[in-house]
Amino acid sequence: MDFYSYLWLRKNDQPYYVGKGTGNRAFKSVKGHRPPKDRGRIIIFPQDSEADAFESEIALIWLFGRKDIGTGCLHNQTDGGDGVAGYRFSDDAKQHMSLIHSNPSKEFRAKISATLTGRPLTDDTKHKMSQVRKGKKKSPAWKAKIAAAHLGKSFSDTHRANLSLSHKGKSWSVARRLAYEKGKKK
Repeated sequence: MDFYSYLWLRKNDQPYYVGKGTGNRAFKSVKGHRPPKDRGRIIIFPQDSEADAFESEIALIWLFGRKDIGTGCLHNQTDGGDGVAGYRFSDDAKQHMSLIHSNPSKEFRAKISATLTGRPLTDDTKHKMSQVRKGKKKSPAWKAKIAAAHLGKSFSDTHRANLSLSHKGKSWSVARRLAYEKGKKK
């Protein structure tokens, strides 16, 4: 099975997304949409060729209809068959984006920085950022930057104990912290 079209179903068996794929594509997230956790809610329609898979995708989207244009229940942003999720950019827009991303000016970087500075992060975003960073070694430049930021600062005994434990690879649980604080107050 090289090419196929697929259908993602909600728990009530109502479809919410149609796609075309190859390999394990049906089990991966699409921009803005996630596959069902239960793989039994993913229906795969094997096809003989990529062209047949695109035709099948178009037919399924037509059959169930798109939510964004009020014709049905699917979250698809196109009528299918084009191999691109969402809208398409003009050639001029693509060229402009390429130019900006290949060599951003200082002004552009400053605008991005100003926009993002102070923006609150959701707990979900913080968790994802934490997961990405786990297991990665810190570069010497990063360590030097952190050391320079803390130069001349004094830390409380509690903070030093936290740092010590974190450097030893142990987690500082709430119970241990409370026990430490309780013992320190005596």
